[in-house]
Amino acid sequence: MGLVEGHSFDESKCWELLARSQRGRVSLSLAAVPIVVPIRYTVLAEAIYLLVGSDQIARALDQSIATLHVDGHNLVQARSWSVLAIGQASRLTTLEESPEWGIAFGMPTGTEVSPEAPSPSRHVLHLEVRLLSGGWTEDP
Repeated sequence: MGLVEGHSFDESKCWELLARSQRGRVSLSLAAVPIVVPIRYTVLAEAIYLLVGSDQIARALDQSIATLHVDGHNLVQARSWSVLAIGQASRLTTLEESPEWGIAFGMPTGTEVSPEAPSPSRHVLHLEVRLLSGGWTEDP
């Protein structure tokens, strides 16, 4: 049983569905207020990397617990699905820390992604997944 009532996907199904998309929403606490923002992400070898364009959001996510929420639709079964990935986010500073995600985001190896880099509007964070939950959703 998943975290949310009705979530019945096992971990491998959750990872499979997460890998199908590159867009989702991340929930986090910003100035003690819960918020949800759209985000670009990639999944590589059961690791999630978040691409964040806002310095403020990147700072709030770094070393915090966050939830990535991704939805999709299965056209064959005419059903929608939802997956939550919950874990601690930590900011990466260069592609040498994990070069695979740079390829997924179209960044050459050696690209700096820290706030001090020439292009501070791109931050990459690793979401260390501690809990996955997913299942079919009922359309309202």
